[in-house]
Amino acid sequence: MAILQAAVDSGSFNRAATQLGLTQPAVSRNIGRLEAALGCRLLNRSAVGVTATESAEIILRHFDRAASEIRDASQELTLLRRTREASVACAGAPVNIEMIAAAAASLRSASPPSCIHILEGATPGMLDLLVNGELDIVVGSGILQDKLEGVVTEPLLDEEIGVFVGAHNPLAKSKSLRMSDLLDEASWVMPDSATHLRRYIDAALIENSATMPENLIESRSATAMRWLVHHTDCIAISTSLVHRTELRSGEVVMVEVDWDFSTTKHVLYRRRRHAMSPEALALVDAIKAEARDSD
Repeated sequence: MAILQAAVDSGSFNRAATQLGLTQPAVSRNIGRLEAALGCRLLNRSAVGVTATESAEIILRHFDRAASEIRDASQELTLLRRTREASVACAGAPVNIEMIAAAAASLRSASPPSCIHILEGATPGMLDLLVNGELDIVVGSGILQDKLEGVVTEPLLDEEIGVFVGAHNPLAKSKSLRMSDLLDEASWVMPDSATHLRRYIDAALIENSATMPENLIESRSATAMRWLVHHTDCIAISTSLVHRTELRSGEVVMVEVDWDFSTTKHVLYRRRRHAMSPEALALVDAIKAEARDSD
């Protein structure tokens, strides 16, 4: 059915083959076998491509419903297994993992024993696992423009973007700093080009007619960026969640500069309440409490 759907969506055997990683003859043969098995024509073929017949539209409509029912059944089975095992699966973006770990620790100390699985990864991939029923909770950036089926989104905490330095750095005592001077003279650690934050920084550089500093360490690891700011003379355009612990202890500070940086939202994604175990709901409450303590 996936091959038929791809052919209908793309309007071409060639484009369907490219999307699926198959050859055009393989797509054509599979459609032909399906038509023979069902005893009806599924596609109208022409020199400009293919379109669905009425029979194909009926079959695909019922297939979509069946696939949805199968997904729902799989999620219910997963919930049943986790409820019996008293287990919870939670994931977060790298900057959120420490908060999730603290919430998990508080939950385990205050509640009956349960098994808590924690994953770390980029928000889009973790949301795919949430929709598929493999996760109960995701904490990450508020990237969604459209609602996901069966997923509830709750605002969790603000994340400030700015310039961060270690408290031992002489720059920490400055009242206001010029970004042009910092870009020319300071030692920097920056997120690498694959991250959302780097794309934001690149846009800010263009807006302010500035260029990336030459004295630079690039890091995709939030842990590495956090360590470099805390333990060396490197400074960073980073976020308050990366340096959460050190900001609270006063070991890292966000300095005032002459550029305007934004505030972004981090949110909690979860499945609907009826599809979550008591243990998962308890972890949701613990994460919210930990987020409130971060403010």
